[in-house]
Amino acid sequence: YDGYEDLTQDQCQDYASSHEPYGGDARWVDEPKGCHIYRCRAYFNIANLGARNIHSAPVCKRSISNTLPPQENPESYLVMNARTNRCADGYEPLTPAECNMYTCSINRPSYEAGNWPDDPKGCIISYGEDKIVYFNEHSTGVGNNDYRPVCKPSHQFILDGPKNIVRTAVNAPDGVVLSPPTDYRLSFTIKPLGTISEFGNIIQFTTGDPMNKAPAIFFSKGSTKLYIQISTVSFPDPFPTHQSINLELNKSHDVVLMVVGSTSTLSINGTPEVKSITARSQYAKLDVYVGSPWYEPANAIISDIKFFPTPTVSHSFHKDPLEIVRAAGLES
Repeated sequence: YDGYEDLTQDQCQDYASSHEPYGGDARWVDEPKGCHIYRCRAYFNIANLGARNIHSAPVCKRSISNTLPPQENPESYLVMNARTNRCADGYEPLTPAECNMYTCSINRPSYEAGNWPDDPKGCIISYGEDKIVYFNEHSTGVGNNDYRPVCKPSHQFILDGPKNIVRTAVNAPDGVVLSPPTDYRLSFTIKPLGTISEFGNIIQFTTGDPMNKAPAIFFSKGSTKLYIQISTVSFPDPFPTHQSINLELNKSHDVVLMVVGSTSTLSINGTPEVKSITARSQYAKLDVYVGSPWYEPANAIISDIKFFPTPTVSHSFHKDPLEIVRAAGLES
């Protein structure tokens, strides 16, 4: 699986010592190869090939080069209300593997997957006597009183687009990020169509206070120079962290803002510029506006917006984040 590596047998046992009971090793042709979880126990399959299995989830470690957002701890998952068929703002659906592992965190090892058009889609839990966790593979599903969606906190924001930037209504953000990271990567593609006399807002992450910019990105007055601000609680309207050169009109430009520690790096079309920044603040929640309600919108088209935590990676196995990759659809 891209971005992850197999565990050795010793590493699998180390994982089991702090997570799940270790069930042993053997050669199983119908289970994923290597380290995997089955019914809340860790096993090591010494078969060279193995097979995908909806009831078993491979356990892998993050590769050094992996830039994907880290996975959530199952203890942070939240059961939605009855008669709902979606995750609440600030939450996102679970993958089949995450749904499978949720059974272990709540001590309900029964797990089933299927296609049920009359139940909520994705990971759901029944509220009858059995209280079984299911994964509904139906593409739409429907809410009811018997099953409730299970979702995870979203520490990321993704919007594919393309979208013409317009002024968004107050209290109608394009997304919500819970417990947003202080180390993060924000990327997007922007196509400037013209300039305006005021600062033209592109995107703003905010607590809801118009002054709060965590971060906010604009075009400077009368130009297509990127103007970036990163707020703190004590300094909500800071000096710009970055001011770029003019971006060529009617041409798409790839923009990446990487914030790690006291350093921010702005890259435009692959060319980086590194700056020092002030200390960042930890917020409980940020609203995401593509086109701020409080500023004039930039005259531009934006697409491929991605905001997620910058993963911390160690060369030591014992410090590497171990993650359940998939429970279904993985060719082993």
